Amino acid sequence: MAYKNPLATWLFSQRTIFFPNFTELDWPMRFGPGLFDFSTQIKLGNILADGRGVDTDREIALEKSVAEAIERLICIKLKISSVGVAVSGAESSETHARFEALERYFLNKHLEKEIPFFKIENPALDKIISIQKHRPQSKVMLYQMAISNELCGVVCIIKEGGVISPGFALSVNLENSIRRAYFEALPNFARLIENSNEKIPSEFWHIQTSFIEKLTSLLVPDNNFTQFIETPTLVKQNLNLNDIPELIDCPIKPIRFLTEEGLT
Repeated sequence: MAYKNPLATWLFSQRTIFFPNFTELDWPMRFGPGLFDFSTQIKLGNILADGRGVDTDREIALEKSVAEAIERLICIKLKISSVGVAVSGAESSETHARFEALERYFLNKHLEKEIPFFKIENPALDKIISIQKHRPQSKVMLYQMAISNELCGVVCIIKEGGVISPGFALSVNLENSIRRAYFEALPNFARLIENSNEKIPSEFWHIQTSFIEKLTSLLVPDNNFTQFIETPTLVKQNLNLNDIPELIDCPIKPIRFLTEEGLT
């Protein structure tokens, strides 16, 4: 376990400090057989931090959830936004943080300037997206961000009746971006379907009605790009954990990326 899960192993060894609570969610049995979803909650003093992780590998899903919980704890303690922050990932923490900062930047520019997203037609999607095999009444749609370089930003929309759940991802590889965007959209889709009367918490901004309406107004059924978004300059910050001594020996390298306009 330690090979694939260095963070989970470390966190368990520090359980008398962080009081971790690991939960494996069961929605994949109904919506995405072959997927695994873990929730990790940690506590330090009066701070509670939660993380989620979805993957086709059970151990990696657990590790992702632990990494996100630790990221959230760091951000709360340092009083910073979690956008563009990473401690580890499938790539290096630096790559993960950079991609997340760019993903949010491009998404915000699409919405701010009303730049359309264009539909992706990919015959290999069945290798990535499985929900339609189990819920044929659902529909998965994929759109690409209008990025001016080789990066692939993807919007995944899962729709069934009046339920719409989006997911977002960015990387240098289209298939990887599709996979990650789908993994982000699917848990919220399952939650919306099975808890239709539940009030959506404010922190779930990307499934609020006002956001969904704005997003879907920019989804177009072709790939005729006429406007591109220039890639911003990013500034890297190595996060100092001296004020969080409980994490000093944690096997992480916390990194934060901001756009230049985000510094002002």
